[in-house]
Amino acid sequence: MLNETLMPYFAAMAIVNQSAPLADTVGVKAKKGEIAPNQIAHLHYGAMLQLGQKLFDQQCWCWGRDIKSPQGNLLCQYGFVRLKPLPDQHGSSLYLWRDFSDDGALRRMVGLWGFGFYYATPQHGALFLRRFEFQPRWVFNTLPTHTLQASPIWRPDQLTLYARQPNDGMAVLFKQALTWLAEYEAWVVQQRGHVYRHISLSQWLHRPVVPVRYIAASWRELGARVTSWL
Repeated sequence: MLNETLMPYFAAMAIVNQSAPLADTVGVKAKKGEIAPNQIAHLHYGAMLQLGQKLFDQQCWCWGRDIKSPQGNLLCQYGFVRLKPLPDQHGSSLYLWRDFSDDGALRRMVGLWGFGFYYATPQHGALFLRRFEFQPRWVFNTLPTHTLQASPIWRPDQLTLYARQPNDGMAVLFKQALTWLAEYEAWVVQQRGHVYRHISLSQWLHRPVVPVRYIAASWRELGARVTSWL
């Protein structure tokens, strides 16, 4: 009998063998019931919002699988640092990623909890995207710029959020955030291959929102369309 731990692997291999390589996905038509990146531009507002919401829920699931990867915590390998709640605090650990310029200046910051995604730049401020939603909100809270600092956020009720306003610059920041998601997913595939992501999603209770080979490109396309619907 096939070892149960290997079953997702061989099931994923069967799927990958039927899929086009990443380099061949540009301009390729999706199968029936699938959405390809080049179709996103033609979706109406409601459909695009629904796609983003489902894709972000899927992304949160994938991050959880990446933390428990058999090859080691992929978030940490990407450069995230895990900050645990203080002993007297209850909540979710924060995974913090920071991008610095050559002179040591902070350029971008990403925070991940089980309940959502934080993205910030010194030029444009910070946004928060709650899991199961796809409506970015300005966030007043700042996360530590140094890993020795304690995080002030462990639970969603500790965030101070503001609704966006028309033409308030949110589109620029949100596009950058979605582009970062694409960069991360492209890195995962580069490091672990499509099979790894297939295995991650084979353990999910839902059908994948887009084929694995389209995840990074879909985030980029959604980012490119932000100004048309945000």
